[in-house]
Amino acid sequence: MKILIILSIFVIGLISWRLWSKYTWKTVMIGADERSEEQVREKHDYYRLNGVRCKIVTEIKTNVSGGNGQMMGDHAGPSTGLTKLIVHRKDVEKANTLK
Repeated sequence: MKILIILSIFVIGLISWRLWSKYTWKTVMIGADERSEEQVREKHDYYRLNGVRCKIVTEIKTNVSGGNGQMMGDHAGPSTGLTKLIVHRKDVEKANTLK
């Protein structure tokens, strides 16, 4: 019984932490190609020099093609990547004034 209570508290804490961390950072810029990724990196450097808490997050999505009797995952299509510039929620207003 005690293990169930401890496990429940842990799960609730983990869910709360994930929700809190998700809403702590706001996406302000997204780059999908090489040129826009460079712009995201330049903006990141500019914000960091001016005291804005920000970070770069890269998401890679792979398109998996299936069908014709093939199992999913046998042949992966081209992968697409997104580079996101995220800013701490308390610094979003400061970042907007720096644009």
